[in-house]
Amino acid sequence: MNYSFAHKFSHYIAPTFHGMTLGQWLAILSDDERRINWPYFYRLIPTTFKCCANSLLTRIEKSKYQTQYRDVKIKPPIFILGHWRSGTTFLQNILAKDERFAYPTLYQVTNPNTFLISEETLITRFFSLFVPGNRLFDNVPFGLKAPHEDEFIAWHSSGLTPCMSWNFPNAAAFFDRYLSFKNCTPDEKKAWRENLVLFLKKLTLKHNKPIVLKSPTHTARINLLLDIFPDARFIHIYRNPYRVYQSTQKLHEFVFSISTFQKIDPTLIHTRILNQYKEMYDIYFKEKLILSNNQLAEIKFEDFEREPLKIIESIYSKLNLPDFSTTKQNIISYLSTLTNHKKNTYPELDLSLKNEIYMSWKRNFQIWGYER
Repeated sequence: MNYSFAHKFSHYIAPTFHGMTLGQWLAILSDDERRINWPYFYRLIPTTFKCCANSLLTRIEKSKYQTQYRDVKIKPPIFILGHWRSGTTFLQNILAKDERFAYPTLYQVTNPNTFLISEETLITRFFSLFVPGNRLFDNVPFGLKAPHEDEFIAWHSSGLTPCMSWNFPNAAAFFDRYLSFKNCTPDEKKAWRENLVLFLKKLTLKHNKPIVLKSPTHTARINLLLDIFPDARFIHIYRNPYRVYQSTQKLHEFVFSISTFQKIDPTLIHTRILNQYKEMYDIYFKEKLILSNNQLAEIKFEDFEREPLKIIESIYSKLNLPDFSTTKQNIISYLSTLTNHKKNTYPELDLSLKNEIYMSWKRNFQIWGYER
């Protein structure tokens, strides 16, 4: 695989917990299971440097803006749900073209403690020159101002996310509890909730619009999210499970290669994908039943890919979103820019692996009508 200078540079700083303070970073390292293996010690340099800077910048931002965002009222958000590699990014990018909505950017979710004062600085603009224009694992457009998933808020601050397993695979069992928070302490749930609310207050202060959020992990958190935002709306996108498995495996291999601080057994990736998908949908199929008819829209990726404009319009109608005609041309214009996008291709699955995926995820195949 050919890496540009921008890709090489971004891979060097990728494991950096951009938004963490030094105290948060040291707390992450406090457990023996999170010990850094010596081949990855070089990744400590950008991480520690950025955490030290964040400790100072966090205090400055808090002193300057706390009184402004403290009493901000968050407008009911829109949550995009769906397992990794199911089309959630494509969906968020389209909804982001509606100027009546706001969305978190890559810079904001990786710098949740400081983005109000640091996002438009000269040094941030300088480093943006070294950010690749596309994601290497799927060629999707990329950049600091591009819409991004809010799960990164926790990944780059509190550590209350299963994404931390990509950095510390030896502690995967500990961090994977944060997929649904079912087995977490009340204090952990409270900290996660406060972290999310604080970020959305700051984003609302900046934009004063309803926010479109996208995180695969939220698929297993409908109850948690409704406790905070009872009027929130949800869009769930699903895709052929075989393609999801192959694409998620590629995603995991890529993220581990650029993010881990520990050696990992590649065979564990397979088991983790199967188990995490099953856990996610065990919870989703139960919790979606508590949503009212106009709170949830469910769409099939293959239909969405074939007729995106038609499907988006149906979402606006189902969820009683603002008049679709107002933003229709913006979406058409955006879709016209994607005509040359090259999708990833995958080989035919081995029959034994295909059978294992089907048996593990059988319910999803049956409910969504995908062939074995």
